[in-house]
Amino acid sequence: LKTLERSVSSFLDKAVQAAQTNLENGYYNLVSTTLHKPVSLKKAILNCKKIPVIAEIKFHSPATGALRESIDVEGMAQAMVRGGAVGISVLTEPTFFKGSLNHLQRVRRVTGLPLLMKDFIINPRQVDAGASMGADAILIISAIYDAGLSQRSIGEMIDYVHQKGLEVLLEVHCRKEFHQALHTDADI
Repeated sequence: LKTLERSVSSFLDKAVQAAQTNLENGYYNLVSTTLHKPVSLKKAILNCKKIPVIAEIKFHSPATGALRESIDVEGMAQAMVRGGAVGISVLTEPTFFKGSLNHLQRVRRVTGLPLLMKDFIINPRQVDAGASMGADAILIISAIYDAGLSQRSIGEMIDYVHQKGLEVLLEVHCRKEFHQALHTDADI
């Protein structure tokens, strides 16, 4: 278990370093003219009459490499809607997962489902980019903030996401993080 925890910690360190580099290189400075009133992912989950599924658009994994050859995000999103997804998670992290903010915007154009921006969020500029590209919710990873890998506290980042009118899906990896999460204002 300790080896797994060190491995996760090591990957998070690298992912946060990559996020910082992407911030410095202007990746998150993209601003779209997407006009979108946020849709509640939490309500979509709570109002679902079957098992709620948040489908994920993911083309690459750092562990296994390329997952798909075709990058038809619109077609994938439409298939997910037809399949009954209550929301769609879109990887926007470009270094390890080969995600794209452009994918988020393209999915927004073809569906009204709530969209989750999935990235290693360490800076409010990333939230701004997600909001401008059509995100409804932002993934925040508890371990990043527990390790002090952001200049903001988890509470400050959650507040910032809420100020943008978006929801927070807070990812936790262990019982300790789960109990800490219960004392935050995360939506999910």
